[in-house]
Amino acid sequence: MKFYLKLILLTVFLAGLLALAQSMFGWYQQGNLIWFALGFYVLLSAGSYQYTLAAKKMKNNRFVGRFLLTTGMRIILCAIFLAIYLIISTEREQSFVLTFMCLYLFYTIFEIYHLVIKLRPEKKSEVEPTSH
Repeated sequence: MKFYLKLILLTVFLAGLLALAQSMFGWYQQGNLIWFALGFYVLLSAGSYQYTLAAKKMKNNRFVGRFLLTTGMRIILCAIFLAIYLIISTEREQSFVLTFMCLYLFYTIFEIYHLVIKLRPEKKSEVEPTSH
């Protein structure tokens, strides 16, 4: 549950930054699309986190397989999103593509960090304490 709360907080923070950039610098003439991209990343992160975490109780190679699958799907879905943008957009804004890629990095790092934290306690409990 903490993951989803932190995901919401990260999204609110990034939305504030995007709104500030939009109002101060006049970025994103196609302003609604960046908000759609933000929602895309929220749903993608929540879904891939839940799918990967479900393999936590399975064998280690099953978990790694699911993690690699979600990472690959994330890359493919983001490439499709950008391809659609480039096809339908009459004005291809570099600021949109740059922001989209930054969002990709933020949400990917955020999800990996939380997966590592979620798995770390189990790893520590498997290691036997040593006495000196």
